[in-house]
Amino acid sequence: MHTFSSYFLNEKPLPLYIIFSLLTSLFSFIYEKFLIIFSLSLHENRAYILYYKTYKRHTRIEIAIPYVNKV
Repeated sequence: MHTFSSYFLNEKPLPLYIIFSLLTSLFSFIYEKFLIIFSLSLHENRAYILYYKTYKRHTRIEIAIPYVNKV
């Protein structure tokens, strides 16, 4: 009869350790890539919003300058 501790002591846990470490490293790799892609998309969205607001403000200024010059 095998208990949990005897399984790990007598049945060579090396394959389990290798599988576990590979799965952990794979998860870490996927999570790191997800964070990189997420942060880049977040920065692109922020940059786009900032550009759009700046563009709209410059458009308003360009419309307002001739009006002020006429008055």
